[in-house]
Amino acid sequence: MIDPLILITEMMLGGALFGLIYGHYYGLSLTQRRQLQQKTQQLQQQNERLDEFTSMVSHDLRNPLNVAQGRLELFQRDGDRAHLAQMKDAHNRMEALIRNIHELTQTQQITVDRQPIEIESVVNQSWDHVETDEGTLVTNLDGVIAADTGQLQRLFENLFRNAVEHGGETVTITVGELENGFYVEDDGPGIPEEDRDDVFKSGFSTAADNTGFGLAIVANIAHAHDWTVSVAESVNGGARILVTDVEWITRS
Repeated sequence: MIDPLILITEMMLGGALFGLIYGHYYGLSLTQRRQLQQKTQQLQQQNERLDEFTSMVSHDLRNPLNVAQGRLELFQRDGDRAHLAQMKDAHNRMEALIRNIHELTQTQQITVDRQPIEIESVVNQSWDHVETDEGTLVTNLDGVIAADTGQLQRLFENLFRNAVEHGGETVTITVGELENGFYVEDDGPGIPEEDRDDVFKSGFSTAADNTGFGLAIVANIAHAHDWTVSVAESVNGGARILVTDVEWITRS
């Protein structure tokens, strides 16, 4: 006859072992379920962004395409070459849209390689790569930050391009230091206060002939660096874009 004490001990050990095994697999199951839920949510968000993005692109391309088709029909009807200039403008806008859309998609998921960068050098290089007409650049900064060189240059190029498009050919753009970042401001018409929460959204613009992607690209690059980007009014009443939470390695 089995000793009751031994039987009870074996049952307790068996129960404990079962509990450990069950707990282990139950814990794995919970972890796997959470991971699956996270992936599902990510896919849903990606699909929602893709649907929104597709609708926006379709909408923005439709207008210049209609203009080009309409002007072509008019040219075929009356032979007036003035219609060709309008067609060219429409095609240029479509080209700009496609270029900006491509750039925006590239900044959706950026791999940032932070390196010490002399920010003034990147600012000047960015200025040289943008059609600034008769615009003027003023720099009030002299320091080193930790950032991805290529992405930082892209950020400044889009800010400069945006300032020229909204501020006019003779706009003055100033880049300066903040305690925890930097700013880019202009002496143009500025951004209405009621629009400041929307300017970093894809496709939003206060100008009828603007693609509305420039500041969205800026926001993507800033967020990839864990920076914060916001809008205020410049000392001259223009737009002031602030990029904060930036790591300064050295400052002037």
